[in-house]
Amino acid sequence: MQTGFDANGNVAAILLPHGNGVTYTCDERDRCVTRTDALGQVERWTYDKMDRVKTYTDRRKRVTTYVYDTLGRSTTTTFPSMGGTLTASYDAGNRMVALADSLSGTLGWSYDNFDQVAAANSPQGTITYGYDAAGRRTRMQAATQAEVVYGYDNADRLTGITHGAEKVSFAYDTANRLTTQTLPNQVQTVYTYNNADQVTGMAWGKAGQPALGSLGYGYNTVGQLVAQTGTHAPQSLPAASSSNSFDDNNRQTAANNVALSYDESGNLLSDGSRTYVWDDRDRLSQIQQGGATIASFSYDALGRRTAKTEGGTSMQYLYDGLDTVQETQGSTVNPILTGLGLDQRYARNDTGGRTYFLTDQLGSTRLLTNAAGNAVQRYEYDPYGTTAQSSAAYTNPYQYTGREKDASGLYYYRARYYRPQWGRFISEDPIGLAGGINYHAYVGGNPVIFSDPFGLARFGFRPLGDGQDRFGAGEAPSGGSNAERAHEQLWFDDNKEENVGFFAGTGDGNGFQLCGEKGEVRSDGGRNRNQYTFFGSTYDDSTMRDAVKN
Repeated sequence: MQTGFDANGNVAAILLPHGNGVTYTCDERDRCVTRTDALGQVERWTYDKMDRVKTYTDRRKRVTTYVYDTLGRSTTTTFPSMGGTLTASYDAGNRMVALADSLSGTLGWSYDNFDQVAAANSPQGTITYGYDAAGRRTRMQAATQAEVVYGYDNADRLTGITHGAEKVSFAYDTANRLTTQTLPNQVQTVYTYNNADQVTGMAWGKAGQPALGSLGYGYNTVGQLVAQTGTHAPQSLPAASSSNSFDDNNRQTAANNVALSYDESGNLLSDGSRTYVWDDRDRLSQIQQGGATIASFSYDALGRRTAKTEGGTSMQYLYDGLDTVQETQGSTVNPILTGLGLDQRYARNDTGGRTYFLTDQLGSTRLLTNAAGNAVQRYEYDPYGTTAQSSAAYTNPYQYTGREKDASGLYYYRARYYRPQWGRFISEDPIGLAGGINYHAYVGGNPVIFSDPFGLARFGFRPLGDGQDRFGAGEAPSGGSNAERAHEQLWFDDNKEENVGFFAGTGDGNGFQLCGEKGEVRSDGGRNRNQYTFFGSTYDDSTMRDAVKN
């Protein structure tokens, strides 16, 4: 990839290996105003006097508008055509208390005296939270379920999760590595490590019963995974694929001689047998086949999938953050026991009663066990996630990397849907070229080590009290630079890391004013995310953490 700049040092062009590229234009204030992709399709931005995005026009010529209050907080987002509106409300403490979606209803939040979320309300139900003096979550209750209680040791390590009569326990070694996980049915996962703290093995079993299986991992000298062994090691490679073709936007236009088509935004429209329908927020809303709708989906104001209908059966979902903690089908409520990490799932009701999850290093479900600790379902995957299961009797959809597999064969990865047979997403990456030159690629072509659960990172800004200009570590839409009388900060929405931002120092000693001043990247002292207004763009947590480190 080659990058060209304009006279002010703004990115003007990115030349891709196949010859075409992406071009940008900036206005006299160095704000990106157009982005033209490799197919000549244009996106446009306009700004207000405070350099905030006022309108965005996508490649389908659909216009989204943004309105802010006198404090600079985003209050109304109006999407094109049938996309509806989002309206945000704040309390006197500058905390968002409601986000109303004209299509899906209102989400609400209340807070304790330390600005921690005490309750989250949605049309699907209410979740309440409690914390200790150290700010650690100690309890969570989803709707009318039994309360979930979290326990910690003196080293700040999670030691137990209790949900009614169920308990998951964790043990660690002196290096703070997880060594044993014990599920409510007393089935254990035992972990081993090498001197580089890489997992070298995991064994599943219950005392007094035959072993349930194992996995072993081998690495080369640079830390790459080079071998898998054990009873659940992959037994096959993906099926050979031929006669594939791609366009200049790296969209796959043919798969095994079957033509594929897309809209201007890069969303799959047809795979030769099925038609895909997208709403005006670029979310998959329907899948059609033979003139009939075979699947439909609904989402909330945060873009979380809250309802799915397949084969005449409808399911609704209640979320704790980004994780589903309850499924509702008609009058049947299915509580799901989850951990504090993204896609950590321990128990769920299934055919014949409660089932418990055993997973590999990617979080892919390998075994379901019953209350007695016996294996009742086994899953096998090729590297890109094409899935085989031992029985069709079980309804568990949480399979490859812990994500939800639909009846269509697609996996729901929050922001996008993934087709494992292609090893590609069916829509473009929201982070654009920051995720690589292939907008549809899955984990950079290395699925044996990485997964993409779509943790989000967002940039927000906080007005500066002295009113002097500062250049933060912030973003302008798609590649320009952004200057405003505020400090900008990166916040991780999966709550696994602190916020980070650029703080000015004594000047760049090299004569290159990348951010106006030379300084350091760190968290914003005692401030919290409620003191920031957030931009519309979202980014992958893993990618942004790598960017911070580098």
